[in-house]
Amino acid sequence: FMPEFVYDFMANNAVRFRQFSGINDFVKNYTVPRSLYQDFIRTAREKKMDVSDAVLAEIEADVKILLKAYIARQLWKNDGFYAVVNSIDNTFLRTLEILKNPETLTEN
Repeated sequence: FMPEFVYDFMANNAVRFRQFSGINDFVKNYTVPRSLYQDFIRTAREKKMDVSDAVLAEIEADVKILLKAYIARQLWKNDGFYAVVNSIDNTFLRTLEILKNPETLTEN
């Protein structure tokens, strides 16, 4: 239900994101506020998704990344979504580094 949650959020808050000049600016400078995360968790619990506080503490950073990715999808379609997801994917980042600088492959 996360895509629907973000869709509803963006319906009322899209104007907030006009400050970003593009995908890269958003990826670099936007941080999901704690209030949005808490609204998401509250909504999840209202939908009877039973997740313990211990599990939530463990996955909070990942949930925030996914919220950010779905917001980016609303703004820039799949290009935005994958820009956020790929920005934290270590395998993707390492591959990108190798493609930009093939000599780094022999360093490791």
